[in-house]
Amino acid sequence: MALADHVVVMNHGRIEDQGPPERVYGTPATRFTATFMGESTIVEGRVDDSGRVKTPLGTFKAEGCPPNTAIHVAVRPEHVALGPGIDAIVKDVVYQGSFKRVTAALVAAPEIALLARLPVNAPVKADARLSLAIDPEHVILLKD
Repeated sequence: MALADHVVVMNHGRIEDQGPPERVYGTPATRFTATFMGESTIVEGRVDDSGRVKTPLGTFKAEGCPPNTAIHVAVRPEHVALGPGIDAIVKDVVYQGSFKRVTAALVAAPEIALLARLPVNAPVKADARLSLAIDPEHVILLKD
């Protein structure tokens, strides 16, 4: 991506997504692209009558999505921070130089592993309980 001004993501010989690297990474069109272009926590949700999608990670705007439909949302680890919001239990912490890669299970939905990229000085340890916040402006709505 560092050398390209346009990327094309293919899946079984079919173009899945294409555009500038920043757009394809930041707002991938599909689940395949979201996972191919980096890590994400992807969960299913349902759009309500007010145009919001309810997920185990919270409720977010779902502009352009018809009511009463199931969709997937993705959250990149860099858009998760320490702060009030989602109660979770730390399952894994990996020091990666400029940040800590944290995997945490949601208390309300332990089967969901939320990935976070936290500062190196964040006081997180395996099995600790903490609260994580998601930047709602960076929640990605996926077509499939």
